[in-house]
This record gives sequence, structure tokens and C-alpha cells, in this order.
Amino acid sequence: MGVPNYWRWLRTMCPDAFARPHSEKTLQSRKKRDSPTFISSPHSAPGFDHILVDVNHILHLTASTSHSEEVFLDSIGPQLQAAMSFKSFAPNRRSFLPPSALIPRKSVFLAVDGPSPWAKLTEQRSRRERLSRRRVMQRVAAVYGKGGAGFDSLGLTPGCALMEKVDEALLQYVRERVADGASAQYFIAGSSVPGEGEMKLCRHVKALTRLDPDDSIGIIGGDSDLAVQAFAMGCLDIHIMTGDVRGDLYFVPSTVISHLSRLMPSADPNRVRLDFAFLSLLAGNDYIPKLSWSDLGSLFVAYRAHQAQSPSSTHLSERYLIDPATTSLSLHTLAAVLKRELGWHHYPKSTGPPRPQSSGKVDDPECVGPYLDMLIWNLDMYRTGECRDYRRMYPRSRTPSASDLVEFADRMIERGADTMVALNEEGLGRPPLSLAICPVAHHPEWALQTLAGHFEHRIES
Repeated sequence: MGVPNYWRWLRTMCPDAFARPHSEKTLQSRKKRDSPTFISSPHSAPGFDHILVDVNHILHLTASTSHSEEVFLDSIGPQLQAAMSFKSFAPNRRSFLPPSALIPRKSVFLAVDGPSPWAKLTEQRSRRERLSRRRVMQRVAAVYGKGGAGFDSLGLTPGCALMEKVDEALLQYVRERVADGASAQYFIAGSSVPGEGEMKLCRHVKALTRLDPDDSIGIIGGDSDLAVQAFAMGCLDIHIMTGDVRGDLYFVPSTVISHLSRLMPSADPNRVRLDFAFLSLLAGNDYIPKLSWSDLGSLFVAYRAHQAQSPSSTHLSERYLIDPATTSLSLHTLAAVLKRELGWHHYPKSTGPPRPQSSGKVDDPECVGPYLDMLIWNLDMYRTGECRDYRRMYPRSRTPSASDLVEFADRMIERGADTMVALNEEGLGRPPLSLAICPVAHHPEWALQTLAGHFEHRIES
């Protein structure tokens, strides 16, 4: 999941950041015409030094085509191998990269979702409830001979017995690769390791770039948050295989940053990169709901206009959104950008576009303040690769609008508070849920029914 429609928006904003794969035959014909190959990059030679895989993306694809647990577990290894040539990511297409394109020269890192932050728990629970209802309908159809009950993938939750079997299947996959003479090292971050798969990839990318910044890195995963994390971390010379069914599989974050530098030549690229990641979070993701009545396209246009009209002498706290030293948010810049996004500086009041008025008290600490705190918490997590508070979550059902944030920022500035600190320190260090609690927290009804089945024989005796 991640930011809704983010890949599509990035493709529209910067199409050069995406590379379309081709079959070997097409590649050979292009070489004869001296045309560019399938990717324009310093690391366009076949293979990567390191390949990182968000395994959960592959698990859910595999579960959707498996009719039993046994078939599902037996399919994990072949699907991982298929992912190396993109066959599993574009099953309806005949065109895919040659297998040599993803030969790992040094290491392979496999990451499975573990206990996640509470901020994502609500989203995960709603997904599992929808899946549970769909499974009930499938079982009813099976009773009347109109289909099979299929495979119950609700067990793909940390702490469930199925996830332990998945971890073992990954170990078996690695054993087979080593037995076949694989020269690369293999690492597994299983379901017992806290954090989601993409966050584990984020941490590993930072570790790899510290060891050797010249190593090439390829990431296999469909979550658009991988792109936001790359912008936040500053690890831009990586290649993300997005799994787009249209075939636009390679995404190169550094191309987007180069594009932003051309659009805003007088701005600091590193500051713009962080601001771009923050603006992306305003579009919402699995942790934070989107800013009401706004969209990423208009926010980006407003930010560009703000940079274009900010002279080089402008104080940094009034030109950029995020301070990289502290991950703190400039309320001056936030208010200026959102006012432009609202159209307050583009249209007369009488002819301006209809926009919602502030939907709550600007000083309401249960709405605007926590929302901004969650945004900064999320950005800090993406920058560092570490979740410093697993139990932080947005406590309200209503999300603020741009008008709410502007009024809140103006009121805080009047009081002399022109920035918001990186994180509310209350609750820092709180751990994730234990594995034993995860199934109940993700899907209480299903988990309790499963537990009842395990203990039924003891109750009867």
C-alpha cells in the first residue's frame, strides 16, 4: 500500500525516473540500433551488489493463487526465484528482464513483516476484517458447490503458526540456494523481528551505504512508501522494482531529485528532498490519514511557487519545511505553502475556489497538534530506519484540513513558537506488541475462534 496512487503521480511528475523492462530479444535489437538499454544508470550492468526483498508483497501474491496451506508454503521459494526475473510481478505480461538482471553479487536480504507500530494497527485490522468477510462468502459458495473455500491467508500475521512456517520456508529457500552454489550471502529478518518489511529494508539500506556507498542496491517490493523512505533517508542511488502491471518496474529516486533540482535551481537539493518526503506524507499512508481537502499535486505546485518567490536571503526557517539537524517542522513555511495551496495568494476572495472553512478549533490539541506530531514521527522513522515509539498513533477519526493547519500555525507563531520539535518526547522508547498478542490485536474475532479450536479438546475433557 503506502501513499495512495503515489507511483502514478510520480510517473506523471517525472517519467524519466521509471524504466520499462524488455525481453532479451528486444534488448538485442536496441543494442544494434545503439539505443539506450532498459535502464539509464551508473549501475546498468547486469546484477546488483545487494538485492533486498519485501517478502510480504510476494506472500500475498502467492496466497491469492494458492488453494491450500501446503501449496502456499511450497510456492514461496519458486515465487521468490520468479521475482528475480519479474515473472511473479507481471504474470500477464510476456516481457520481463533477463534473469541476469538481478543476480546478487554480494548479498540478498529477505524481510518479513513483524510486529508493527500501533499507527498501522487500525489499517491492518480493517483489511483483515474485509478479508474475513470475503472468506466467509467463499466458504458459503463452497457449500453450495459454487467454488472452493481456498486458502485462509488471515494467518499471515506475526505470532501465528503460519508465519512460523513461512520463516522456516524462507530458511529452506536459503539452504537450497547455498546448496546450488550461490556465492552471495543471505540474510533473513523474520516475523519475530519487530517492524514492517519495508522498515527493515530501510535499516539495511542505511547499513549497506555506510559500509560501501558505491555498492549498487536493488529493492523488490510494491509498497510506494519505499520511494518516500528513499527520499527521507537520502539513499537515492538505488533501484526499486515496483511491480507495476504495465511493466514500469524500475524506479530510480535519484532521477526525481535531479528533476526537482532543475525545477528549483536556487534551492538546496537536500532540503528540498526532505521537504518532498514530508509533502508526500500529507497525502496519507498506512500510518497517517491524508490531509483533508488537499492533494499532493496542488501541494507540490504550492511548494514550487513558494521556492520560486523566496529570495536567497530568506532565512532557512522561512524557506524550507524540515530542519535536517533536528527533523523539526517550520510553521512559518508550512503556513506559507498551505496558503498558496488554498489559493489565498492566487485568487480574489470573491472569485477564489470554494474551500472548506476550518472544521474545528485551531487550538484543539486532539486534532491539529497530534496530526503534525504523527507526520514528524513518521518522517523521523523513515529518515533513521528506526521506530522510536511503537505505540504512537493518531487518536482522532477526523483529520484536519489545510485551513486548520494554517490557523494553528498562525496562532502558534503569534505566541512565539515558530517551529514544532521533532517529536513529542512523551512515550519515546515504548516497545511493539509481543508476538503472542499480535493475532488478537490484528483480528480479535478470528484469533479467538482459532484459539478456541486449539483448546476445544481440553475444554471437553
